[in-house]
Amino acid sequence: MNVFEALILGILQGFTEFLPISSSGHLVLAETYLNFQPSRFLFFDILLHAASLTAVCVFYRKRLVELIHVLFTWFSPEISSPDRDYDKQLIGAILISTAVTGAIGLGLKDQFEGVRDHLKIVGFAFLLTGGLLTATRWAASTAQGNPSHFPLPMWWFAVILGAAQGLAILPGVSRSGATISIALLLGMARVLAVEYSFLMCIPAIIGACLLEFRDAEITVGWDVALAGFLGSLLASVIFLWLLVWIVRKGHFHQFAYYVIPLGLYLIVFT
Repeated sequence: MNVFEALILGILQGFTEFLPISSSGHLVLAETYLNFQPSRFLFFDILLHAASLTAVCVFYRKRLVELIHVLFTWFSPEISSPDRDYDKQLIGAILISTAVTGAIGLGLKDQFEGVRDHLKIVGFAFLLTGGLLTATRWAASTAQGNPSHFPLPMWWFAVILGAAQGLAILPGVSRSGATISIALLLGMARVLAVEYSFLMCIPAIIGACLLEFRDAEITVGWDVALAGFLGSLLASVIFLWLLVWIVRKGHFHQFAYYVIPLGLYLIVFT
């Protein structure tokens, strides 16, 4: 792998990680049609995901600072407001969602990874993503909504979103597509649905990287690693901003126009 290839792969990672088109599904296609062996570049793959994680932290830096402040002043009775109460619920919900995602990921990872050899199943997974995206066209969610409550009891909402994120281990099911779509369909405000989806992905990406790091070997030079990291970071920031803008405008469903034909192609021609 040279610097140019690393840069292109980094940009592709940032592009597919945040847009609801399934980065894992596209990786399967790359493995199949380009004879790519990701096991040789596991460290590089972890590095690209670390860049995407950095992009989320940069994009939501103000919210992360607010949530950290809530953690350190959790038991301060003199500090109370509807926004603070929501932030407390948000922290609890993310912890619950992370636990549910982790349980599904650890329990079903091997089974879902086996799907990589069956492109027709990946095709059906793309159709599932497309179906969820299409359904958001009729979601009752608003651009802003009420920032002081969840559309369901917090526990139920957290479990449902955590399960959606966990099932996105299946190649072809987009993590952002599944989690944002379900949050919108449940009635969450568009801005908050995107925020929850990406704040929830922070511990999920950290956990996945730590689990894979034990098997990773450094097989690329520092220049290749830096090119891939910077390419992924730049693309991740751009496409995360683009996705937030698209969801706010109510056009999230339009990504279905890409993933549904792709899924049908895999089912019919593979």
